[in-house]
Parts: sequence; C-alpha cells; structure tokens
Amino acid sequence: MSAAELAAASTSRRASGEDPLPIEIEVVALPNPFSPNGDGRRDEAVIAVTSSAPGSVTVSIQDAAGETWRAWPELPLPEPGSVEVVWRGRAGDVRAPDGRYEVVAAIATEDDASATAAAQLVLDRQPPRLRRLRVRPDPLTTHRRLVIRFVGRDRAPRLRAELRIEDSLGAIGKQGAERPSGSTRVRWRARYRSGKRLYPGNYRLGVRLWDDAGNVSPRRWVPWRVHRNVAGRVYRRLEGTGRRVALTFDDCGNPGAWASILSTLRAKHVEAAFFCGGGAVRGNPALARRTVRDGHTPGSHALDHAILTGHDSSFTSARVRADRRAWWQVARRTSAPYLRPPYGAWNAAVVEGAAAAAAPRVVLWDVNPQDWRSPGAAEIRLRVLSAARPGSIILLHTGDQTAAAVGPIVDGLRARNLEPVGLSALFRAAGMR
Repeated sequence: MSAAELAAASTSRRASGEDPLPIEIEVVALPNPFSPNGDGRRDEAVIAVTSSAPGSVTVSIQDAAGETWRAWPELPLPEPGSVEVVWRGRAGDVRAPDGRYEVVAAIATEDDASATAAAQLVLDRQPPRLRRLRVRPDPLTTHRRLVIRFVGRDRAPRLRAELRIEDSLGAIGKQGAERPSGSTRVRWRARYRSGKRLYPGNYRLGVRLWDDAGNVSPRRWVPWRVHRNVAGRVYRRLEGTGRRVALTFDDCGNPGAWASILSTLRAKHVEAAFFCGGGAVRGNPALARRTVRDGHTPGSHALDHAILTGHDSSFTSARVRADRRAWWQVARRTSAPYLRPPYGAWNAAVVEGAAAAAAPRVVLWDVNPQDWRSPGAAEIRLRVLSAARPGSIILLHTGDQTAAAVGPIVDGLRARNLEPVGLSALFRAAGMR
C-alpha cells in the first residue's frame, strides 16, 4: 500500500454557515507506514496539518478502539498555512503497539468556526519473515540460470528483496526484486560481472527483505556449489601474488594435531587449506565443520590416499567425487576446485580426471619440509622459512610436530614480510578467480 493511500486526508468545511467561504483543513502523516524501532530508518512520523484559515490546531492519535495515545492541544497557527508535529510511537514511556491508527486534526478560529480532518497512520516495528530459501540447481553444472525461491511474510502486501551472491572472497553480484508478500521465485544469471561463467567451487546466496515501514529482515544465507568441467592445470607456486604465501595441510588423520593447528591458526588470524580424504572428514565431522566455520579452504585428497597414477582418469574422478560428497554432507562445503594428489603423484590422466570432477586446480607445492618424517618442530620451522618466497605453496601435514611448529612458522613468515593467506586469496592475488 502506498504512502499516498495510507495518508489520504479528509477535508471539512466550516460548520456555522455565516461566512460563505469554507475552512479547508488537511492532515497528512509521513512516512506511512513508519517503524519507531531505533534503527534510524523511518523512526518517526511527521504529521502536517494545513489550514486555509488561522486559528488554534489540535492533533490527536487514536487506536482502533478510540483510545488516545498522543495529543497536541492548541497549537497556534497565526496565519493560513501548516503546522507540524512528530510522533515517535510512544505515549510517555509506553510504546504504542503495532497497528493502524487514526490521526485527527481540528482547527478553531477566533470567531468560533471550526473544521476537522483525519488520516490513517500505520505503525509497524516487525521485520518481514524469510523462510524456505532454496537455490536450484545445486550443484550448478551447466550455464543455466539459477532459480532462487523463498517465502516472505509481512503485514505489508509487497516486499523488497536484496539478493547477494558471494564466493569465498566476497560479493560477485547483487540483484533486487519487488514482489508480493508470500512465495517468490527469482532467476539469476550465474555469471561474474565480466560475463564469464562461474568457476567451480563454493558459493552462497544471501537474501534480506524490506517492508514499507523500513523494517529489514536479518540476511539469511544458503550455501550452494558449482561443479562444472573446466580444463585442469597443475600448480606448484603462483606468480604475481605480492608477498603472499599459502599454508596447506594434508591427510587430517591425526585429530589432536588437526584441532591444535586450527586453534593456532585462529589465534594468529590465518586462513589455510586442508586437503582431507573423505574418510577423515566423515571420521571427524566436528573438526571438518570447524575447519569450514573458521574460513579455511577444503580440498580433495583422493578419498583413501591411493596413488592415482597408473589408472585411467575415471579412477581419479571417482575419488574426487567421493571427497566432494563427504565435505558437503558433513560441512556443507565442496572440495572443488582443489585436488592434492597423494604423494604429489600426477600425470595427464590424473589432471583429466580431476577436471572432470570439478577439481581443475591440481595443487602441488614448492616448499616441502618433509614434516611427515618428524624431524622436530624447530627443524620444520627452519626448513619452511629457508625455502618460502612470494607465491609459495607450503606443504605441511596434520602431525604433532607440525602442530607445534605452526605458530612459529606464521611468526617467522611475517617477520620476513610474507603473509600467509587462504588458497583462494592466493589465486585471486595471481589474477585468477
């Protein structure tokens, strides 16, 4: 309902009939509806009373039962024109309940002529309710448009929606929609702003709703995936990243070390990548969820740590898909687009199979402290710091000595002006999505 409809004013003529010229009076309340909830949006209603004659104006606000919630008696209007008052939805210290109110204005002139007018005013503090948010298809495997469905409920007949699409590094698109309250379907072209198709990986959709009173629902997020085939490539180190490096952890077979590493990374405000086989993910669901919740990148490690070379491409594809399913079912994240082949063993069939399973980035390393041999935490740190350089991908494992070395490694890298960042951020810095 528009403000004009809600604020339609009535006009009354002079009751006495001695003067042939009537008194014309109009009352308008804007914004309408309004929401006095302290959020800075439409928190107060300005009530304007316009009269064609001077006099004394009285304004009152009444609820549907006729009870007066606010009154302004004998407001002087020394000449024809307008007088304004402000209502913030209260009667003293008591908040007026949400609902429809009537604003009644009256004017009395010095010669005892009078006129009245009234307008409706809606007070609404409640934000819209957003339910049943869904994205289809999920995963997205072709260039088809996304279909986004949700249900919005509010006393207002129409709602405004803001849809926001993000990948792991932030917003890639926004879209607005105005729809009737109730079930809504919106189609979105699943491409970057540049027009290129979305790269395989993790995405999320956020929706929030506005009503006419300016109330906003909390933004609700739903994760979804892109699993389309893209040509594969092997990466050992990235150029053009500035002084950034990536910490990556393999195996995830030691829950205690995995948990310790996560705690250290959180304390140091560092994001990393975890290449965990599906068995480790399913065997440690709380740690897998914590890994995702802390903002780290999940990657595939070929399910059962089998050597992928010596098999056809379908062997790699099957294991990558199994890891994808495990991460999604446990933590609502996909391991796409990353594969760390066990032992770093790869060939053309491995790259082809990974790409067919939406893991086109076969991530190796250029820094390998061989921490799996347990040379001691101090030695692991020394080996990493002596070899790391801008764009390095650092191979580590979820072992006890590595867990003890992670904090000193991060401090040492920063002392050399090398900042550890997430794997997605390293690729972005190198100019890749």
